[in-house]
Amino acid sequence: MFRYCLVLTAVLRGTQGVDRRDLVRREIGSAAAISPISSLGKSQISNRPLPPGRSHSCEDFVSHVECKGTRGYDQSCIFHCAYLTPDVEGRWVVTLLMENSSNSTEVDISDWDMPAIRVEFPLTVQVKRFGSKETLQDFARQWTISHHRGLSVLFRALWQDRWAHALFDGLYPAYVSLARFGLAKHAFTPVAILSNYTRGLDCRLSESQFMGLSGAGIYTGIACQMEEALRLFGAGQETSTAPLLRINELREDLQGSSMLFDHLVSGSAHLGEYASLLALPGTQTSVDQRLFEESEAVPNQDLLGDFADRLYAAHGLRGPARSPAPSARQLKVLITSNKRMSPEEVAEMTQLAETASAGASASAGLDVRFIDWSTIQPFKAQLELLRETDILVSGIGTALFYSAFLPFGSVCINTGWKDEASVPTYGEDILGLSNRRTRFLYVPLEKLRRGITAKDVELEIHRAAALISEGKVVPFSPDENLSIFGRIIRELSLQSERSRRGLQGKGQEDGGFLCHQRPTGQTSLADLVFERNLDAKNLLFQLDPMTLADACQLDIPLLRELKRKYNLTKALGLHGSHGSCECVACEACGFS
Repeated sequence: MFRYCLVLTAVLRGTQGVDRRDLVRREIGSAAAISPISSLGKSQISNRPLPPGRSHSCEDFVSHVECKGTRGYDQSCIFHCAYLTPDVEGRWVVTLLMENSSNSTEVDISDWDMPAIRVEFPLTVQVKRFGSKETLQDFARQWTISHHRGLSVLFRALWQDRWAHALFDGLYPAYVSLARFGLAKHAFTPVAILSNYTRGLDCRLSESQFMGLSGAGIYTGIACQMEEALRLFGAGQETSTAPLLRINELREDLQGSSMLFDHLVSGSAHLGEYASLLALPGTQTSVDQRLFEESEAVPNQDLLGDFADRLYAAHGLRGPARSPAPSARQLKVLITSNKRMSPEEVAEMTQLAETASAGASASAGLDVRFIDWSTIQPFKAQLELLRETDILVSGIGTALFYSAFLPFGSVCINTGWKDEASVPTYGEDILGLSNRRTRFLYVPLEKLRRGITAKDVELEIHRAAALISEGKVVPFSPDENLSIFGRIIRELSLQSERSRRGLQGKGQEDGGFLCHQRPTGQTSLADLVFERNLDAKNLLFQLDPMTLADACQLDIPLLRELKRKYNLTKALGLHGSHGSCECVACEACGFS
């Protein structure tokens, strides 16, 4: 367990009469080794010995590096004796001090999920070489103003006031990097590059976490909840003393000097939600490895489940256990509100929940609630509700990511969405293939195209309840958690190397950035199948109209062949002249 002398961010922000530079100079801990988390239970603690080189404490100041993944694509590295400092252009630089005679691995990492997105003050890595160890050590002693003991993880969390981005494009990729080195069950200090949404606030305080929308359009309370989640996740337990190092706030104090880290893990590119192909990286071992977003498989484990369990423990909650026999209790059903719902739809779902809880559904053992996540705060309260949920009914977008925290043996019903162009989608149905604990059901595509009713949702709830009562939820084959769009894109990726590389961002100079500008979500598979134009409204540059098929380098003839194979027009309930459409079913032909 770590002992920390410095730096709760609130101390750095609010201390009066204390030289900030003196605070930065203090040693941050006394445990030199990488420590496993004790709060997760003995069965979850990694007791195997650390590989050579990871247990020393940088007393000689000489750097070492070990990397996994593909350089320039999804590389993650663990740096031993790493020096972090801002350069004159404002970029964050991890500097390695080595002797001229030593070999070093070529490093090209990104601190965020989608490297092509231009970020302020990006991360870079450089090597400084010295003719002798003595010269190196003299330089290090002059240059270093603080020594951070133990394990630290450097990552960027963009848009941290949107919780799904903060967790699944910021924290989760960092967690995958840890898992690559066998360190997913170890405590660490988060070294986070964050926006200044919470400057001047102590995010440990409830009043900070309950703040609303700022004048600048920032959900300040959510940003604080996520900042606190990052801090607690690193510790692996609920505590007020574990630090979160917000390095952007230390920029001025570090000019011309550096922080020394015993063990620093970094590298998040293509390891989060934004860049996913068919599933979150690190979650699939039972499917063809060609479908992995990551270039090097993570050790076989339920990584998303472990991530959820650690997040529960970080908030002082026991993770959801296997559900008891359904006959012994009432099944808890949550129908969730969504910003895409009309007032009429909200009223209809509210009425459904009230009627179901009072009528036949209640007698069938169902406790049904309609909830708006924005009214359930803070994030810990949401986890408390999710850990007891058997059936989650959710539309697309942020709300669907709550499915990652459901108990073993639960069911998530994806109700999809039909956008302004009347194009039906299941949004982020990559979450289904990522989840080994929860069975995913999809409202039939024809009903989604027509417009879902309360009766449709009620039928799916009873279908889910039957699966649970019959013990048919888990185990399940990966195919069962894929929508029809997922099955088409999976087969396209297996049969066409060009399509697979394009979807992974390996065939484009932008690393797949434009491929993920999809109208109904960065990882929407329906938008690919329907050959939609990419969504350019949020781009900071001019772009001629382009289809996602071109941006993702898809094999269009094969895609259309697969649409026929999977009877997509029948699933949509399309008849008549639509069968003569060259694209089989696409936005250009319409869906009427």
